[in-house]
Amino acid sequence: MDDRTRAFADINGLRLYYEIHGSGRPVVLLHGGLLTIDFMFGPLLPTLAARRQVVAVELQGHGRTPRRLTRPPTKGPTWARWLSPNTSRSTV
Repeated sequence: MDDRTRAFADINGLRLYYEIHGSGRPVVLLHGGLLTIDFMFGPLLPTLAARRQVVAVELQGHGRTPRRLTRPPTKGPTWARWLSPNTSRSTV
């Protein structure tokens, strides 16, 4: 069963794609270059989501998040803090 939440967040004019899996203390996953949530974290998501709330982000120009050339990319951890519901207890 697929219990993930899929959504977009509008941040500084960028439509950022993210997914939330599981529940518990949040952990934020940021993929490496040329990858997406599925390619980088797909096999790990069920294990992590069994004990934590996993917030996975597709950065600018990757996967379902488009590239915007008119504004410099926002740093990943800034997005992660915005997405995480309890930033003081999240792991990035």
